[in-house]
Amino acid sequence: MKHIMADFRLKKPGDVFAGHTIEQVEDLLRTDIETGFPLSDVIILRFTGGQKMVVRPSGTEPKIKYYLFFKVPADQKETFQATLTDHIAQIKAEL
Repeated sequence: MKHIMADFRLKKPGDVFAGHTIEQVEDLLRTDIETGFPLSDVIILRFTGGQKMVVRPSGTEPKIKYYLFFKVPADQKETFQATLTDHIAQIKAEL
């Protein structure tokens, strides 16, 4: 599990993850930057296009939790929802 978090900590802006270009990496364990969040073992990947993925270890089980946030224009919401499973599968394939 620690190696998974370490792998995410190596990611940097410009890298591509699951077909999405990383725009920003926020490591909430870093003390040399101000994130506005308390120190915690959490990594936030922000992608061009507005998508976001939050990665953290579970506090009660030996597993990693992933939270996905997608941003699409209102007029494309229904089309996106119809393909949401495909978007999630694309990301899961990279994990």
